[in-house]
Amino acid sequence: MGIDWAYEATINETCTHWSSSEDTWFGFRLWLGLGVAFGMSGTMVYYTWKSLRREQRLRRLREVPGTPEDQPEEQMADTEF
Repeated sequence: MGIDWAYEATINETCTHWSSSEDTWFGFRLWLGLGVAFGMSGTMVYYTWKSLRREQRLRRLREVPGTPEDQPEEQMADTEF
């Protein structure tokens, strides 16, 4: 009878271990943490990419002749915006 009790206790412990609320809470926190981490890194990558694209666009606009940056101030004085 002692062996059956030990076997049954091991089976019950093993079966109920994975369904305990503590493991469920741990899994929820794990997935939530991973989601937040990937979300933040994805946001950082997006805004970095957006900033680099903006810099490239502004650099291209500066290279175009005839832009206001290339004109002397006296020519810009009579220009209405």
